[in-house]
Amino acid sequence: MRHKRTENRGRPSEKPAVIIKKFTREYDDSIWYYDLDKSPNGPYLVEIIDPKYDKIEKLYNKLERLQKPKYHENGRKKRK
Repeated sequence: MRHKRTENRGRPSEKPAVIIKKFTREYDDSIWYYDLDKSPNGPYLVEIIDPKYDKIEKLYNKLERLQKPKYHENGRKKRK
């Protein structure tokens, strides 16, 4: 009859690895959002930070331009 040993023999067990489920990666021109619960194969959202194609900035500039009306030399407001 064999006795059960209470001591652990061999290599000691390591702590389980901590898996991060939500994280972001920031590059020069974009930010990539990952959530492994939503999309395990890749990012669920990519924000492109390029002022040439930034639509919000374009709309803001247009709004600022429209708030300052342009006038003719005789003082009448120009049509849009």
